Amino acid sequence: MALLGTPKNSVIHLTIDVGYGIQNALGVSFDEMSVYYSKNGQDFEHKVLAVGDWSELGSGYYTLRWSATNMDTLGEFSFRALCPYANEEVFEKFEIVQTPFGIPAEDPVCIVTGNMMDIGGDPSHTSMVVFRPQYVPGVAGSSLISSDLIRTYPDAFGNFAVKLLRSAQVLVEIEKAGIKNLIIVPDAPSANLIDLLPPIPA
Repeated sequence: MALLGTPKNSVIHLTIDVGYGIQNALGVSFDEMSVYYSKNGQDFEHKVLAVGDWSELGSGYYTLRWSATNMDTLGEFSFRALCPYANEEVFEKFEIVQTPFGIPAEDPVCIVTGNMMDIGGDPSHTSMVVFRPQYVPGVAGSSLISSDLIRTYPDAFGNFAVKLLRSAQVLVEIEKAGIKNLIIVPDAPSANLIDLLPPIPA
């Protein structure tokens, strides 16, 4: 979901076939991408990417930034993102809705990413990752923070990504990795979870 007239970031994952298996596509620059979008069922238009529209998060994850102008039409918004050497194009869609009264125009969030593997070096996609607020009640701008948990699982490559409020104190639990730690979400667009945890022996 996106708010009308409000910039939005989409997180996408790119992979590449290296001949002996599928790996994360690293180091893809904005000028290597072709992006097309459609507003509310209209014909697809080409989005010309600038440096600030495309950021690498790591492990094959990237953020694609949509401007307020891109988000100026209520209804379904869909997009296609193609990289010439990635396995397949990314296709996603979401709804653009009217901004409710009192809701901040843009959430101050940080996209936190991570990767999980088992002792054999294979991706661990069954390890649930749980994020919960340390303090409730809490306030973010004009909004109250609920005690709801955020649960996610790594994908087939062991990667995961979640949006968390910047500067929030969050308890992270990954039972299968023996992780139960408090982190402070940085005031930044993105971060790697392993950099937010206390030092862990390699």
